[in-house]
Amino acid sequence: MKIGAKLCGHLALSGHVEYANEEKTANRTFRTNSDLDILDEMLLTYDRRALPAASKKNPTIVACEIFIRSFGSINPASMDFEVDLYLRQSWIDSRLKTPNLSRPLDLNDPNLVKKIWKPEVFFANAKDAEFQFVTVPNVLIRLEPSGNILYMLRFSCMMDLYRYPMDEQVCAIELASFSKTTDELLLRWSKPEPIILYENLKLPQFQLTNVSTSMCKEKFHIGEHYLQ
Repeated sequence: MKIGAKLCGHLALSGHVEYANEEKTANRTFRTNSDLDILDEMLLTYDRRALPAASKKNPTIVACEIFIRSFGSINPASMDFEVDLYLRQSWIDSRLKTPNLSRPLDLNDPNLVKKIWKPEVFFANAKDAEFQFVTVPNVLIRLEPSGNILYMLRFSCMMDLYRYPMDEQVCAIELASFSKTTDELLLRWSKPEPIILYENLKLPQFQLTNVSTSMCKEKFHIGEHYLQ
């Protein structure tokens, strides 16, 4: 029996409008040619298929944070709601520890992003989810000299809705690993605020009354491919 890595977040809504925390933005840094040369040389021997902590026979710990940009209207007929959000994930990859870097590197080049290991995390209760695009996917990797990685993506998701049309609705957002078990990957909510709401977020029909997070586990059999 294997245990899948999974996180759950719940937002309770009722009444009318309420605002919450302001958006966090990463301090952008500029890349120098020497920094990029160091990164290119390091990636020559880097295997993105291997988990960062695999050599130590420990699970890789990934901290997750959700920044909710906007909510779409609630659809009672299909029992769902739309949400525009940023997913921030951070972990330590000692293989990318580079004290010679002059500063952290912000990477949004798709070709560079593909060369670095990233957790295969998805929204377990999403009916539909897609990346946000402008001219390139809204994806950012920040590499610090210490080997700490910040990975940020922007999604639009259609989520299941619970308890509609009761007075209090529960909007659940579930994060799970696609292929890794808890022996390989541990998902953790970031502290102190794992779920952050945009300062100007408006909910015309509702008031946010509570935000809660929890750890969820799902058992599954590798050979038979079903959830229990």
